Amino acid sequence: MVSLRDLRWRRRRFAIAIVATGLVFALALVITGIRSATARAATASTVVGYTLRDFRDRFRFDEPEAVLRRAADAGPVAKGGPRADR
Repeated sequence: MVSLRDLRWRRRRFAIAIVATGLVFALALVITGIRSATARAATASTVVGYTLRDFRDRFRFDEPEAVLRRAADAGPVAKGGPRADR
């Protein structure tokens, strides 16, 4: 009887140890991924071949004054409601 309880207790401790080890390894992978992602984002990068005018023309950015004027003309927009300019 005592040995059966001892085996059950050991099985439970073993399962807890396996789950805890898995959590530690999972957190290590997450932290490594975050660290490598921030390291890639911190490296300097250069875009060659576009002037500011080319970029605006390609993506059709309006002047800030025109955007603000359109927003003022549209009036208030309810949260989640349809926009007036669409």
